[in-house]
Amino acid sequence: MVSALQNIGAEKLAGGQAVDGDVLVSADDAEAAMAVCALLAQIGLRAWHVGPLANSAAAEAMTSVLIQINRRYKRVQAGIRITGKAQPDAENGAKSAGVSIRPLHRLPLFRDGDDLAGAIAEGVVASGLAPEDGDVIVVAQKVFSKAEGRAVAPEGPETVFLWPIDPDASAARLRASLQNRFGVRLAVIVSDSLGRGSRAGTVGTAIGVAGLKPIRDRRGETDLFGLELEATLVGIADEIAAAASLVIGEAAEGTRAVLVRGAVYEPSEEAAAADLLRPLEQDPFR
Repeated sequence: MVSALQNIGAEKLAGGQAVDGDVLVSADDAEAAMAVCALLAQIGLRAWHVGPLANSAAAEAMTSVLIQINRRYKRVQAGIRITGKAQPDAENGAKSAGVSIRPLHRLPLFRDGDDLAGAIAEGVVASGLAPEDGDVIVVAQKVFSKAEGRAVAPEGPETVFLWPIDPDASAARLRASLQNRFGVRLAVIVSDSLGRGSRAGTVGTAIGVAGLKPIRDRRGETDLFGLELEATLVGIADEIAAAASLVIGEAAEGTRAVLVRGAVYEPSEEAAAADLLRPLEQDPFR
C-alpha cells in the first residue's frame, strides 16, 4: 500500500496545468514507493518518498494547514516545495563533496517522436533522485538522434544514427523542459564517443551544451603555491561528458543518461559546444 497526493488539491490535478508543489509519498515498501513516484513523474509531479506508511498521517494533517493558508492569504491551491541541498561528504567535511554520477533508470529504447523530456524526468524520479541547482544531465547522442528521427538505413541491415541537426538546440529544449518540471537550474550535455588525433581509444565528448560555459577559464587564479595561472583553460563540458561515459558505457550497459552532481562550471544562457573547438590557426593537425 502506498499513500500520496494528500497535499495536492483535486481541482489542481484536474486543471491539466503545471502543479507548483511537491508530492509526499509514504510506503513501507521502498520499491512500491518509487513506482508511484515514477507514475507521478509521468503527469509532471515531483515526488519524495518520505518514509513508512505511518507518515501518511503527517502528510494528511498538512491539508488543514494549506487550507488555512489559502483562506488567510487569499491563495489558490497552496502547495509545498521541498528545498535544501545534499549534505557534503562526511569524510571530506568542509572540503568539496566531489562529483557523483548517477544513472537514470527505466528509460525506454527511444523511437522517432518519443517524449524525450518526459522520459528523462520520469527516469530521474524513478532513480530516487531530486535534482538540485547546478546538476548536469548528460544524455547519449543516440537518444536525441532516435527521438528526432535521425536514423538512416544505408545498404545492408545496419542503421546509422546521424547527430541531431543542432545539438545545442536539442540540449536547450531538454533543459528548458526539465527546469520547468523540477524548478531548479540545470545544465544539459549531449555526449558522444569521439576519437582523438594523437591518442588511441574513444572518449566521451560534449557535442551539444545548454546552461553552462563549456570552457572554464582559470587564468588569473592561483595554484597551490600562489602562482598565477596564465594559460589554463579547462574543457569542463568535455570533462563532464568523459566522466559520464564511464557510467553510460559503450556497449550493452543500457544506460542512456546520467545525473552529474558536484561539477564546478560557470552557468551560461548563451553556451555553445563550438566554443570547445580550437581556432584553425592553432590547430596542429590542419
